[in-house]
Amino acid sequence: MDKKKFLASLNKIFERKVSESTPLNTLNFDSLKILDLIALKESKFKNSKINPEDYIKCINVKDILNLFGYK
Repeated sequence: MDKKKFLASLNKIFERKVSESTPLNTLNFDSLKILDLIALKESKFKNSKINPEDYIKCINVKDILNLFGYK
């Protein structure tokens, strides 16, 4: 999945348009959103190794992109 499609997936999860600099605390980033991200990882990034605790450390959307291997 290219970066643009990944951001579109994040737009659906967070129910609004996001950019790399969007702070997660403005997106109601909670355990349900983390479950959505885990589901995305399991369906589209099966070979990625991301610990659930790593999501909690994210501060903005760019941190999530980095977790999924986008630079």
